[in-house]
Amino acid sequence: MRTCIVCRKRENPNSLLRVILKDGAVLADPFKRIQSRGASIHRTCVQMAVHRGAFRNAFKLSNSPDTTALLAYIDEEPNEMDAKDMKLK
Repeated sequence: MRTCIVCRKRENPNSLLRVILKDGAVLADPFKRIQSRGASIHRTCVQMAVHRGAFRNAFKLSNSPDTTALLAYIDEEPNEMDAKDMKLK
């Protein structure tokens, strides 16, 4: 079980996005393979995390890290489909 750094809800690690801090920037680690200190967050909580400065607290920093790459990743990521939205053609 992992806890989202924004809403504090506990979830299965597969339902949360792992983010890491590398060279002062927050990056997505969707495959959970990069060796680094990580934090878990819901994809829907990313905007709120940036607004609240949650990454600064999660990574124990004095200044807010660069979140440009993470926000670009979230914008480019395809939306999840519900099973009812899937149709045979």
